[in-house]
Amino acid sequence: MTRTFRSAVVAGLMTLVTLGAAENGRAAAPKKNDSPEMIDAVTEAHARAILGEIGTGFEKIKTGVYRTDVDGQPVVLIVEDGVVTIATSFEMGVSLKEVNKWNRSKRFARLYLDEDNDPILTADLELSSGVTLDSVKEWAKTYKLCLTIFRGTMKGKMS
Repeated sequence: MTRTFRSAVVAGLMTLVTLGAAENGRAAAPKKNDSPEMIDAVTEAHARAILGEIGTGFEKIKTGVYRTDVDGQPVVLIVEDGVVTIATSFEMGVSLKEVNKWNRSKRFARLYLDEDNDPILTADLELSSGVTLDSVKEWAKTYKLCLTIFRGTMKGKMS
C-alpha cells in the first residue's frame, strides 16, 4: 500500500509539473538568461576573466596573447584559429625519459622539450563547437593544478 501511495504521489507531482510548464498546449520556452552564454572565441575580456581565475596580474602581450603569473611562474594564454592554448616554460634540464613519463601518466596537460631541452607544459582547448566561459575557466584551473603537480615533481631541478 505504501508503494502504491508513493507511486500516486509521484504521478500527481509529474502531472502538476507538466501542467505548470505547459502553455497553450506546449512546454514553456526557457528564458533567455537560463542558459549560459556559449562562446567560440576568446576576447580580451574573456582572457582577463580566465587568467584572473588562476593567476595574479594581466598583461596583453599582443592581439591573442596574454600573460599572468601563477605562483610566480609566468603563464601565457594564446588564442588562435578557434583554439586557446595555455603554456609555461621552465629553464631546467629534464630528460626525455621524464617527459615521456609525465605524458604517459597525466591526461590534461602535455609536456615537451623546446630546442634548448627546457620543458614546456601546455594544454589546448578547441572552441569552434562552442563552450561556456565557465568551462574555459575550469579548464584553466585544471591546467593550474597540473602546473602545481609538475612543479612538485621537479622541485629539486627548478632554480
